[in-house]
Amino acid sequence: MVIEKAGVDAEVARLNRLQSQHAESQYKMRYQLRHLTDEIPRLEKRLEDLRLDIVARHDTSGDKFVIHLDGQDIRDRGIAGELLLRRAEKMRGANAQREIGEFAGFKLFVADNYLRGPEIVFKGTSVHTVNLANTALGMIRSLEYSVQNLDEGAATLVENIKSTQKRITGLREQTEQPFEYAEKLVGLVQRQQEITDALDLTKNQASNQLDSKSAETTEEANAQSETTARRNGQTHQVRSGAGISV
Repeated sequence: MVIEKAGVDAEVARLNRLQSQHAESQYKMRYQLRHLTDEIPRLEKRLEDLRLDIVARHDTSGDKFVIHLDGQDIRDRGIAGELLLRRAEKMRGANAQREIGEFAGFKLFVADNYLRGPEIVFKGTSVHTVNLANTALGMIRSLEYSVQNLDEGAATLVENIKSTQKRITGLREQTEQPFEYAEKLVGLVQRQQEITDALDLTKNQASNQLDSKSAETTEEANAQSETTARRNGQTHQVRSGAGISV
């Protein structure tokens, strides 16, 4: 039984570790689930705003290009790009934002970001940023690309929403799964207690037996002492009687 107890104790310890790991994993997954569930409305709002911007966007491809800067319409891409770069450089270090015109149906700003430096910003229902380019034409190409590829951003958001919903479904299924060895652990803990109780009972019985034997030994010793004392008393009387007759 002692050997069995050692094996049961080891298995209970192992399963308790697994149960703790399962509980920790469940906690992390529930946290992720809450985060992703909160993320869905934000992604859907961004998609809704982006779709409104797509509807409001003007076509500036080819000869349709026109940008309104500082009160004047500019149709030359090179000049427009140069003006944007100059306006952006004037904002460097200001850590601020200033409206400078309109483009493709959006309000146009130059802004200085503390980490990224100057950048171009266009605003509709949502806000979009464009990094500065090294050349005037490169600046305009970057701006036009960002405006005309809002559809790509919307498609990316749709995929993000789908993948997030899929992750939410998977996490919900996992968080509903109980500890795999819960019943086995309960049974082993019960058996562990039974063995402990049995060993305690055996120990108590052995102790009682030792106490009983000790009591018997004591009684035997006392009885032997009494017998010896009686014999010694009788011998003394015999000797005393012998002395008187002489």
